[in-house]
Amino acid sequence: MCWLKTDKLEVVLDTYLPFLNEVFNVFGGAVSQFPHKGTRYNYNQLWNFFTTNYDNVLEVFWRVGIRQAPLNTGFQYEPSTKSEIWSRDTILQQNLRLIKLHGSVTWWKEVGTGVIVEKDQPPDTSYVPRKFGEQIILYPIQQKDTLVPPYFDMFYAFRQALEQTRKWIVIGYSFADEIIRAMLARASTSDTVLVLVHPDNNTVKKIESEPGWQGKIRHIPARFGDPPTNQQIAQNIR
Repeated sequence: MCWLKTDKLEVVLDTYLPFLNEVFNVFGGAVSQFPHKGTRYNYNQLWNFFTTNYDNVLEVFWRVGIRQAPLNTGFQYEPSTKSEIWSRDTILQQNLRLIKLHGSVTWWKEVGTGVIVEKDQPPDTSYVPRKFGEQIILYPIQQKDTLVPPYFDMFYAFRQALEQTRKWIVIGYSFADEIIRAMLARASTSDTVLVLVHPDNNTVKKIESEPGWQGKIRHIPARFGDPPTNQQIAQNIR
């Protein structure tokens, strides 16, 4: 499991800010700016991010690095327990959202209550057994898993988002999850454009051959984070 340490924050900022700026230049919308190393980078606080990664890289990016808008990961503060607990109403709000379809190293199931709690940093190992049980992580995800919280709520939000836009950017994903492949295919239309950044050409075939797929795939076999890759993403998503 990957816990990103804050001493890696500069690398994360250097990687994601130019990418987000290039995407904003294409899509526009309500502008927010973040200054970094003498450059002002644009982004939109209403963007949605979906990931199957368990790590806390994007949480650190938004909550420790940017710190300009609350990042909605589906949790709300519960005063009685002083904890961030899972909330279906919160994850369905339209704001800066990060939806982690396979769970996260920052999510724990509370012992005795079964409540799903978010912890931004790993609790001390001596503390975990007294309050927290299992981490909320699933892979590979099964159909039955999508019928219970928090997965039902997240996949519902994913389906909604796919239906609301016809331009999708996919970074480094291999389409190994058959449920996600099927959802992408069902939501696709002849107007759908999927820009895929992945070094393996065989990855494209997985979604192209998915029953029901109707969209266009623009494959960029390059390394995410390089300036030329960001420019290619912007060119292909127009």
